[in-house]
Amino acid sequence: MRRGLTSTGLVVLGLAGLLVVAWYVVSFLTGARIVVFMTGSMSPELPTGSAAISVPVAATELEIGDVVTLQRDDATLPVTHRITRIEQGPPGAGDGVRSLTLQGDDNPVPDQFPYVVDAAHRMVVGAPHVGAVLEDLRSPWVIMGLTAVVAALVFSVFWPDPDDDAADSPSGSTEALSEPTV
Repeated sequence: MRRGLTSTGLVVLGLAGLLVVAWYVVSFLTGARIVVFMTGSMSPELPTGSAAISVPVAATELEIGDVVTLQRDDATLPVTHRITRIEQGPPGAGDGVRSLTLQGDDNPVPDQFPYVVDAAHRMVVGAPHVGAVLEDLRSPWVIMGLTAVVAALVFSVFWPDPDDDAADSPSGSTEALSEPTV
């Protein structure tokens, strides 16, 4: 039974590890990132605790209705809202610059000021409640628990199995053999 649990645990952790490595490779190659929604401004589709994957795109590729993540100048948290209006950037800003008006799906009015950008992170996919799970995985208690599980699995793999010792002795006996008499 111990071997079965150890094997299952190793497979699950191995698959989780592969998933994490795959995400880091995709993120590195594409610039994709995970956005966790800290407010309910995008409710009901993406309430507080949702997560989304977004990829960087040039401002010229954005369309009305896209959900984008932009860094606000006056805040540490970025804003993720839907584009309601796109205009050319200010004179002299360049051909690739756009002025975006954003509004949260649950907000009655657009954001106070437009965002002047040459690029943004556009949401590809979003999922309710996934962000809360991701945030929970960052908890010191969860990290300690996962570390203990990994340590127990490694320990279990290398700990000698008493059944293996019995199988190595002649006729399955664990008794010491007597010395032959001469």
